[in-house]
Amino acid sequence: MSGVDTAQRTTVLFTTSMNLSGTSGGNIATRELIAAIGNLSHVDLLLICPRPLTQLPDRISAVISDVWFLPQKESGSISWHAKAQLPMLKNLLQAFISYDVDVVTSRVGPTTIFPPVVTTLSNTEYDILVRGMVSRNLKFKRVIDLILRLNAVRSDEAYVAYNEIKSIIDSYRLPSQSPSIIVPNGVNPDKFQPVDKDAARSQLDIEFDPDEFVIGFVGSIKQRHSLRPLIESLQSLPDDPSLTALIVGSGPLVDELVRLTEKLDIRDRVTFTGFVPHESVNTYISACDVLYGVVSPENPSNPIKCYEYLSCERPIITTDVPEFEFVGQHDLGAFVESPTPDAIASCITDFMQMDEKDIEKMGTRGREYVVDNHTWEIAAKRIITTD
Repeated sequence: MSGVDTAQRTTVLFTTSMNLSGTSGGNIATRELIAAIGNLSHVDLLLICPRPLTQLPDRISAVISDVWFLPQKESGSISWHAKAQLPMLKNLLQAFISYDVDVVTSRVGPTTIFPPVVTTLSNTEYDILVRGMVSRNLKFKRVIDLILRLNAVRSDEAYVAYNEIKSIIDSYRLPSQSPSIIVPNGVNPDKFQPVDKDAARSQLDIEFDPDEFVIGFVGSIKQRHSLRPLIESLQSLPDDPSLTALIVGSGPLVDELVRLTEKLDIRDRVTFTGFVPHESVNTYISACDVLYGVVSPENPSNPIKCYEYLSCERPIITTDVPEFEFVGQHDLGAFVESPTPDAIASCITDFMQMDEKDIEKMGTRGREYVVDNHTWEIAAKRIITTD
């Protein structure tokens, strides 16, 4: 947001169709960003979002001045987006009647039709956040792309998470508009504190050998996280009991991946934990030596897990994309140009041959870097600007 006088309070109305009590990366990222915006000293935050299953997270309730709810969201339901349209319009009008709104900031989704319309009619500043591929894997792709175009054209500022989205949004914006701004995902470093590796392992209900080298993954078990080649890479590595993989999370591919480990005869080298509460994730990360944050080239993203890994002082293996250039520049991990089993195995081998102290130093640099450059507070300040 531009032109804000820091001597005055600024009323920001944030709209989203994300389930703020959900556990996916998108839900978590939106929740953290809202909390960070609400914590800015000059902001009074209003919120429109789907009604949570129980209640809003405390970190959000503590920083908002008022909230209006859309219908409770039905997982995977396209029809929900249609049913949410009238409540979204009513809530926007109620917010404008009740408060002197300075700016509307919307995380764009398939529901984001009325925010650009209402802000145009009221001549209110409108900023958009596009954090993922809005129409990916959804029906009515053409309609959703039209909604995205409407938001891109109407918005005063557009903030995107990574290069692929920037290319799309900039192709929609008019020549007179400023280009979109990349604001990558971030981390809450207070939540993702490092734990000593041995201490972390002792806290988990998992048996670790004293000298075990663990390659870890935390997140949803979905195709776009390229977990199949990670597991296949273990087969090409020496049958060394000191090398294992720790897969933390749940998702639609769990059963398939378990069967793959059985087929490859490496079931005893891969541990699947199932769902783990977000507040406990740092312990699982800290129990690993190196963490895996590669994404499929067909489904680009800017995974928050990579920032969480680094915040816990663990090096990462990730995708060679502009948003993660800093990993190579500051020696915080390793890249794979393409997520093939051979490329992943080569990275793991390089780490296993490193001195443990060098890995620890790499982890320390990682936390220092993300704390200085990639917290949610920093992201919020870039979006709600004061110049």
